[in-house]
Amino acid sequence: MEIENRVTIRDVARLAGVSKTTVSAVLNGGAGVATKTAERVRTMLVRTGYRRDARALHFRNKRSGPVGIVLTAPPDAPTAALLAGLSGRLREDRLELLLSVEADPALTASRLCGEGVSALVIDGTAASYVPPDCPALFLHSGPDGAMRAGIDAAKALRLAVRAAETAGAGRLIVAGPAPELGETKIPGLPIQSKPWHALDLKVDDFILCTPQIARLMPARIADRRVITLGGTEAPGHVPQICWDGYALGRAVGDAILARLDGMAVARDDIVAPVWLSYPATSSSRSDPR
Repeated sequence: MEIENRVTIRDVARLAGVSKTTVSAVLNGGAGVATKTAERVRTMLVRTGYRRDARALHFRNKRSGPVGIVLTAPPDAPTAALLAGLSGRLREDRLELLLSVEADPALTASRLCGEGVSALVIDGTAASYVPPDCPALFLHSGPDGAMRAGIDAAKALRLAVRAAETAGAGRLIVAGPAPELGETKIPGLPIQSKPWHALDLKVDDFILCTPQIARLMPARIADRRVITLGGTEAPGHVPQICWDGYALGRAVGDAILARLDGMAVARDDIVAPVWLSYPATSSSRSDPR
């Protein structure tokens, strides 16, 4: 019988000029590994055709458990849509979700790994740590070299600026929290980020916020001077930045399953396209540059 000549972690480490520990860290999500180093390792994984032994992986790490979701607040509508897409994709491979909403995401991630989850999806706006022996993907932002997923934040801001300029605004205020935007900056209108309850508005200000925050504002403001980060497109009274959270969740599921199967995953972040929906024609999409 012909014996298969497998490429090992030692081979990849030697060719990439790194340690076996670094290769293992990249295979398990890349947390703590410098971006250029992780890119070099992933390139070598693809070039050598390295594949993890799925049977050994499941035996050693018990990767038949659920995928842990680590959030610091109950999911809003866009996050719920993402979780629905992720859950549907994972169920096709007989994996379930285990949702945990706690104040300390690092401690929660460590606990879930100890309880035998297969992988982790973590709110990256509140955490940058994940146990090194558990594959992880971060939402919205995350440590260098880690898998990340979120919306096209730069385009979302460009669309918001264009809508605000069209309405004659002199300034765009991001009334936080708006985790989908991360720390993205773009040229154009002056942009300020403030807690929604600390807003000191001028007559020509426009506000970008979540639908939940918009509902807390006085009607005279919310009905005329607001753009919402709404996720799934729905009829409303104000312009809305939309994206397909369900499709994003399925893409996250594909990436997690590929990682669990030992496949080298592209280093590029998973990015959901966005569009601007106006209340008069909620089914139409405007995509200005």
